[in-house]
Amino acid sequence: MYSGIKSSKNGYHSIAYPATDKADQKGLRVGAFRCGGGIIDTGDIKGIQKQFAEVWKAGGRSQIGKSIQTYNILLSFSRNEISPDEQDAFEHAADIAEHVIKRMYPGHQYTLVVQADGAGGMLHVHGTVNALCMQSLKACRGRQTSYRTLREEIEKELENGGIDIDRGSYHTKKELKKAYRVRAEKAATGHSWTDEITEKISKALRNTERFSELENNLSKEGVGVLKKQKKNWTFILLQSEEPSFAGRKAKGDTLSTDFVPSKMRAIVDKNYRDSISIGEMKIYDQRKDAIIGI
Repeated sequence: MYSGIKSSKNGYHSIAYPATDKADQKGLRVGAFRCGGGIIDTGDIKGIQKQFAEVWKAGGRSQIGKSIQTYNILLSFSRNEISPDEQDAFEHAADIAEHVIKRMYPGHQYTLVVQADGAGGMLHVHGTVNALCMQSLKACRGRQTSYRTLREEIEKELENGGIDIDRGSYHTKKELKKAYRVRAEKAATGHSWTDEITEKISKALRNTERFSELENNLSKEGVGVLKKQKKNWTFILLQSEEPSFAGRKAKGDTLSTDFVPSKMRAIVDKNYRDSISIGEMKIYDQRKDAIIGI
């Protein structure tokens, strides 16, 4: 699953571009199309754009390039999640995307276009959501503009549908670019900063028996914690033998599935239980030796 969200100050283009042929832009729709949130399917792109524009005008956002008019959402499914060969695959992909959009953007107009990749044939969905609520004219904010929220909602929908999530290596273009940089660094220096910070965090976790002591142990390894959230931490590499690596930052879940708070706490708790078991065994051995000595 690859996903993304991006704001646009040209809603007309956001609606038309994914829904029409790129080589011959004459407004003819391609791919499987859906619309909702009060939109009436007129059968042509201009009719859809006009309905979005009425809301922009009412909300004072009719001028292109001045304010955010739409949010563009992308969902790309791996063959393991939705095979393009399965019956009604396009409708299946559209159902998932539509459920996510309805939960995240109640009262907002939207369009969905499901297409197959040119090379591999895998399915992806382009969603275009009006930035203004049709009734209240309030703009999207907070969780409605968050990639992390979008990702959580997509994964929740896949899980509810009994689909095993194929997280792959990268979720976004940003992560893909980061991976290319890391690969280049590794080729030049023999190792990467992500390898180094991962090793340091792992070592700190192995040496921690109380969760309250974790940050201190991370600091000893040359790793700091920039931000702590309920579901994720952001780490920074404070010290490195490679000067260019110092100051690099990464979210825990991008380094390892073990580097999220719940997993880290479980590792630390296990360390504590194991230390007690080892301690009890030592006491038992000492008592056993004392009895034999008698």
